[in-house]
Amino acid sequence: MIAVPVGPGDTATDLFHRTVDLIAPIVAEALDLIASGHTGWTPQDRSKASFFHKRSIEDSNIDWTWPAEDIERLVRAQSDPYPKAFTHYKGECIRILKASVSKGHLRWHPGPGVHPRGRRHRYRRRRRGPPWPQPRPGDRTGPHPGRGRPAVR
Repeated sequence: MIAVPVGPGDTATDLFHRTVDLIAPIVAEALDLIASGHTGWTPQDRSKASFFHKRSIEDSNIDWTWPAEDIERLVRAQSDPYPKAFTHYKGECIRILKASVSKGHLRWHPGPGVHPRGRRHRYRRRRRGPPWPQPRPGDRTGPHPGRGRPAVR
């Protein structure tokens, strides 16, 4: 057995690249041991064995009710060469390539969201309209405020 270090931000892709070159020497060593008859077979105790279902594409679907740390781990685990983590937005399947847990505290979320402690909650905005100020008649607009043409003629 060969130990490979696993860091807190490592993805499945990182581990794949770290271990792929170890496959050939391990297989060659195992075949030599089998050929020489010096194998140390260990019978498996079926009462202590655990089983897991065959992976399906739904295993990569992000469950937004999970804590942020678990979602971030799922995204790191579902990277190349394996199917990527995904979610659906407005009827489209979106593949998530990278995720991180925010260190800050968000004041509100638009629409249905996830409570910081994992509970479903509906956050509401306090005012209507876009979150940026809207131009008023007479304001100058354009890429350089104050130098564009008047908004209203």
